[in-house]
Amino acid sequence: MYIHPSKTPPSSTVYHALMPTLKADYFRYWYCTVTIAYVKLLRKVNGEKHLQSQVGHNLSLNKRLARECLDMIFNQHKPAQAVAQYIGANYRQHNPDAPDGPQGVVAYATGYLKANPELRLDFKCVIAEGDFVVVHSHLKPNSGDRGRAVVDIFRVENERLVEHWDVMQPEGTLRQNWLKTLFLRIHLHKRY
Repeated sequence: MYIHPSKTPPSSTVYHALMPTLKADYFRYWYCTVTIAYVKLLRKVNGEKHLQSQVGHNLSLNKRLARECLDMIFNQHKPAQAVAQYIGANYRQHNPDAPDGPQGVVAYATGYLKANPELRLDFKCVIAEGDFVVVHSHLKPNSGDRGRAVVDIFRVENERLVEHWDVMQPEGTLRQNWLKTLFLRIHLHKRY
């Protein structure tokens, strides 16, 4: 079903209000939209058990833990210290290329940093709800690379990062990305 912009319901007015200003903040908006849909999906799947278990939890602390961990690993190039300070003993990794556990993080990050010594991670948006933290960032393996838009999703337990999901997308041209956003927005609107 095609939804014409002039016939969209009121729930999408934020999207249309932001449309003219999306040039600079395009990736931030797109990934935040995806993140919000993902959090809604988690609520449905988990019956909000994770969200209810963290009543009164400090969301700003969770956001700080996730951001500082990623910064220490990818910008400061200190994966062993980051793991000791931020990663829980029963760390579960949902990226099929990286093993579970704290030592899996060290091994994967060390190899990735060795292959990309100029790597930089630029944070765009950090969202926390319940015990989940979502970090949207721009990863540049080297100065000549356009980079990738990255979303890392962490679950926090006892002030430690204990579970991780991630998605990456190579940066394209503004036109390519605008078309993808339009398609995704129409698709998400039909479902949520």
